[in-house]
Amino acid sequence: MPDPFAEHIRQHLEDLGKGPSKLVEDEYDEENFGNARAIFQLGQLTLHFLNDRGLVFVDVELSDGYGGNALVPLENLAVAANLRSLEELLYHYGLSEAVADASVEDDPPTGPFLTFDGALELLD
Repeated sequence: MPDPFAEHIRQHLEDLGKGPSKLVEDEYDEENFGNARAIFQLGQLTLHFLNDRGLVFVDVELSDGYGGNALVPLENLAVAANLRSLEELLYHYGLSEAVADASVEDDPPTGPFLTFDGALELLD
C-alpha cells in the first residue's frame, strides 16, 4: 500500500523548490490512527517526520561531533538560530507564565510548538 504520509511530505518538500528530496525510509500504520514516520534527504539535510495521531513533528539529523548522528527537534534549532524565542517555547510547554512576545496567545495551544506549516517555513 502506498504511504500517503510520505507522499504528502514529499509533495510539500518539492513545493519548497529546494531541489529533489529522496525518501530514505518510511513506515505507515493505517490501523493505528494513521501513524507514520518518513525520513527524507533534502540536499545536505536529513529530515525525520513523525505523524503521531495527526500531529506532525520534524527532527533534523545532525552530526553529534563524535562520529555519530543525533536527532534534534526543529523547534530547538529555531530557538538556537533566534528564529523563535525561548520565552515562546517555554510558555508553549507550560514551563513559564511570562511571555515577552505579545503575539503569543493568552492560552498556549495544544500540540507541537511548530506546526507542520511553521516547520516548512523554517526549512524554506
